[in-house]
Amino acid sequence: MCDVRPQRLLAPFASASDMLELIERIDDPTFGLCLDTGHAHIMSQNIPEMIYAFEKHLRTVHLNDNFGMIAPVHPDQHLFPGAGTIDFVAVFNALKSISFTGAISLEPGQVLSKLPINARDASIMGGAMVAKAFMKEHWYDG
Repeated sequence: MCDVRPQRLLAPFASASDMLELIERIDDPTFGLCLDTGHAHIMSQNIPEMIYAFEKHLRTVHLNDNFGMIAPVHPDQHLFPGAGTIDFVAVFNALKSISFTGAISLEPGQVLSKLPINARDASIMGGAMVAKAFMKEHWYDG
């Protein structure tokens, strides 16, 4: 999905129903959906509802956080889960509810670019620990 605001133009494939229509028109089991939590949040989408809607079509989740639409700009900060305003408890509860088994990736973009190279590994490990803590508390016991 893409975001063209603040111009307020209609963006194709910016909602769960748009994405489901596309995947159903493709009609090929090798195609699936990737939900980027940061993009969805900027587009003011209800992320848990998207997870429930995508259910069997959801193959991967890009976990990143931000503060949603901040007028007049809408930066996709790619923060670690919990550092912005996305409700990750609800996100992980939804993933658990649909028995999600796909891939999850962290997207710590700008966070890492501002750190010294020798601190990036520690930051990535910290972000992974945050994601795992959410998962352990709200999704699985591993």
